[in-house]
Amino acid sequence: MNRRILHVLRRFEPGGVELWLLDLLRSGGVPGCRLEFLTTLDGRYDGEVRQAGGVLHRWDGSIASIRETLETLGPFDAVHSHVHRFSGFILDAARHVGTPLCIAHSHCQQPERWWWRRVYGGVMRRILATGATLRLAVSRAAAVDLFGTADGVTIAPAARDLRRYAHPSDRASARARFGLSDDCIAIAHAGRLVPEKNQRLLLDIASRHPRIRVLLAGDGPLRDSLRHPQAIHLGHVEDLASVFAAADCFALPSRSEGLGLSLVEAQAAGLPCVVSDRVPEEAMVEPGRVERVGLDSPAAHWTAAVLRACEKGFDSGAWRRLLLSPFHIERSRELLEAVYDGR
Repeated sequence: MNRRILHVLRRFEPGGVELWLLDLLRSGGVPGCRLEFLTTLDGRYDGEVRQAGGVLHRWDGSIASIRETLETLGPFDAVHSHVHRFSGFILDAARHVGTPLCIAHSHCQQPERWWWRRVYGGVMRRILATGATLRLAVSRAAAVDLFGTADGVTIAPAARDLRRYAHPSDRASARARFGLSDDCIAIAHAGRLVPEKNQRLLLDIASRHPRIRVLLAGDGPLRDSLRHPQAIHLGHVEDLASVFAAADCFALPSRSEGLGLSLVEAQAAGLPCVVSDRVPEEAMVEPGRVERVGLDSPAAHWTAAVLRACEKGFDSGAWRRLLLSPFHIERSRELLEAVYDGR
C-alpha cells in the first residue's frame, strides 16, 4: 500500500516550491507514495496537479481547525509543511494526531523588521523543536532563518526537470519574439515583482547603457512601478527556456533569497549569471559562470559585471552537468524517497 504524504502549502501559484512539486508529479511522483496537498486557496495550477495524479484538499487556514482537518483527512504517514514559520502550528497538530513523520521544510529567508514578528518567529522555532521530527531546508541560510541553526538540518533544495534545457529554442526566433534587435544586450530575470527581489536595480543598470533591455519574467505588486522604456514585462512564464534563449545573461540582485531556483535554471540554460551576495552559494552550481556582486555596490559596478558576463557567451552543455546536481528532479525524487522511507 502506498504511503500517504501530505504537503502543506498556501496555494499552487507560480513559485519555486510549487513548480518543484508540480514537476515532481509530472515526472512520476515518489515511488511507493501517494502525494496529497493541503492548500487554503485556489491556485493557477490546481487543474494540472489533479491531472498529474495529485490529490488536493482544502482547509480554511485557521489554527483552530488544523487538527480537526488532519484527523478528518488522515491518517497520513507524513506531513511535509512548506509554510515557513506557520509550520510550527501545522506540525504541532500533526504530532498530536499521531502522524509518525512531521517535516518542516524551510524555503526562504524572511528578515523580520518588527519586534512582534521576531517574537512570533522565536515561538515557532521552539514549537518546531518538538513538533518537527525532521528538519529540511533548501540552503544553510534558509535553515538558519527558520530553525536558528543549520546543524542537524538536511539540505533538500527544490528542483526542476532540467532536461527541458536539452533543446534550447532558436535564439534568433526567441529574440524576434521579444522585439530584440541584434545589437541589444538582453538581461533575463525571473521572480515575483516584490521589494526583496530588487528589480529596481536592473532598471538602474539599463538606464546606464542604451543597448540594454531587461526581460522581466514574473508578476507582482510592483509591476506598475517597474515600468521602464528598456524593460520588457513578460508576466508569469512557467517555461523559461524561450526567455533564456533570447538573453545574453541572467541577473538576480535579490535582497534576500532562500535558494534562487531561477538561477539554477539559468545556469542549466547555459547563461552566464550575475547575482547579489545575498543569494546562497548552494545555487551556484557553475561557479565559473556566476559572478557575485555586493548588494550595496553602486549601479556602475553592477553594470560592469553584467557586461563582463555577456562576454562569456552561451554554454550549450551546461544542462548535462546540472543533471548530476541536487537541483535536477531525479535527484530530488531520490532524496524524498529516502526521507519518506526513514533512511
